Amino acid sequence: MWFQLRPRQRVCCLWFVALSLYSFQGWGKGLNDLTPPPPPSETPEQDLAPPSVPGAEIDNADPTISEKPAEDMVKSELSKKIADKLFIGTSYGFAYVQSGSTNWRASGSSDVTVSYKLGMQVAGGDLAATFRYAPMDVAPHLDEEEPSEAYKGVVESYLFGSEWHLPLTDKLTAVATGELGVIVVHLDDIVGLVDSDAPDDTGGALVLGGGVDWGVMEKLSMGTRLRLGAGTLSSFQLSGNVTFAL
Repeated sequence: MWFQLRPRQRVCCLWFVALSLYSFQGWGKGLNDLTPPPPPSETPEQDLAPPSVPGAEIDNADPTISEKPAEDMVKSELSKKIADKLFIGTSYGFAYVQSGSTNWRASGSSDVTVSYKLGMQVAGGDLAATFRYAPMDVAPHLDEEEPSEAYKGVVESYLFGSEWHLPLTDKLTAVATGELGVIVVHLDDIVGLVDSDAPDDTGGALVLGGGVDWGVMEKLSMGTRLRLGAGTLSSFQLSGNVTFAL
């Protein structure tokens, strides 16, 4: 079923999962507000009892009850460790892909990137480890003179790498990226020739890129990305980017 989805649908599915994980951190908040009010007392004398004096319950307090704030008790250790370190981003824009001298006619590119700050600084910038999933629609004509060998399909990239973030101003940050990974090609013959075999250019890829991010909100930034890829397929990507912190 996953391979039957178009690239944009796959990216939307990954974003839905990411937002679900993000909202999971807030599921435990406000539980006290969900507690139903106690039923009325069967003895009117108890309803008419004078209110307790503030501080009087301290002497009879149970020493086993933690005095930690409810919000601190809800947050797990994992949530505290990834706070302001784990980022999820996406981009969409123009793409050009070719195999040798043949243009594979990409209709655009989109991706989902997960990055984690390593707490390391290199040349004044912060370093982060990244994983990026980048699918794109393609429709190559492998015989330019006789476009009978026409295909359509999806090129998927699974890339691991790093990002370098250098603050330029309070809101502007320069970004440089380097990635290595695998390209997986899925092509179907749209003409239906009996002896036609769809090319399989599955292989490796090296992608270098960079851009700038503008801090729109405390945990939300927008910017641009330019990426150049080499390997089994050559690629050029120029896209707009949105990133938010968990």
